[in-house]
Amino acid sequence: MPPLYPLCLLLSFLAQGFLAQVEQRNVTVYVSLGGQAEFILHMTPSGCRETEGICYVYTWNKNIKSIAKFKGQNRTCRNDYQNRCKGYKNGSLLLSNISTEDSGYYHVDLHNITGVLVAKFWFLLQIQDPVSKPMVNYSCLEDGKIQVSCSVQNGTDPKYSWTKEGISLMENCTYSQNGICTILMTSQVLREVICIVKNQISENISHSINVSCLDPVSKPMVNYSCLEDGKIQVSCSVQNGTDPKYSWTKEGMSLMENCTYSQNGICTILMTSQVLREVICIVKNQISENISHSINVSCLGPECLNHCIMKSAIGGSVVFLVTGLALILGCLCTMPKE
Repeated sequence: MPPLYPLCLLLSFLAQGFLAQVEQRNVTVYVSLGGQAEFILHMTPSGCRETEGICYVYTWNKNIKSIAKFKGQNRTCRNDYQNRCKGYKNGSLLLSNISTEDSGYYHVDLHNITGVLVAKFWFLLQIQDPVSKPMVNYSCLEDGKIQVSCSVQNGTDPKYSWTKEGISLMENCTYSQNGICTILMTSQVLREVICIVKNQISENISHSINVSCLDPVSKPMVNYSCLEDGKIQVSCSVQNGTDPKYSWTKEGMSLMENCTYSQNGICTILMTSQVLREVICIVKNQISENISHSINVSCLGPECLNHCIMKSAIGGSVVFLVTGLALILGCLCTMPKE
């Protein structure tokens, strides 16, 4: 016997009306409490072709309980389903006002015009609570990381995802016992962080938050000392502030000198000029900026000071003599002539 003969014989029987039964299992339908559930038939078995692609009888059941029977134009719903059941031409079923008792397995039997069962389709109805608006919290860890968590008060089987500045984050959640999703971020500053939560029937997003684990910089303090080589050592420090960056201005002009940092983070620069006016220290980090009071600095030596004092004294004496001479001449000019 040729190897393809049995297959050809089977196809011949099918063509003459010997029908093979089609069975599809467990199409899950998700719905909220009080909502509508649609049990949609997406295919028509070949055994229904003689009736213009529509099977003659559709019988719907929940487990062993009869729900509806659709036969041609007669689409009848049984007993307590009458006021919330609707049938469609292709045999699909709509149930409204869903309650918790409606969850479970459903199946529909499709019969052709001769009464032969040609197909059976199974559905699983699952009721879900829609997810509520997510709440986002964060905490700063000792290792410099940020722990960000997201939770919802309501919602069946919530799925979490994150965005930062509109870009999806690939970090996976670590879930606590109460279902809170937590991720760890290495950056100390996060902007526009959003948590998205969804399930099969709903989706909700949190408010956008900005996260920082940095301390703002405090007001800078400036000190100076005069060195033996005639230079001025100027230092700037802050009591508070994560990762401070320092810069300087003198009389409104930026200084290009680089800081030399001590162990406690004080920024020190050396200036060759012996007189500095309007010196200001600017300190900033990623979240804040602060400036010092303006100071004037002088490191003139004692010889220079004595010289300046002598010049001032001589200048004062000259002024005194000139003023006195002017007064004498004025008096002589105003005396009456004899």
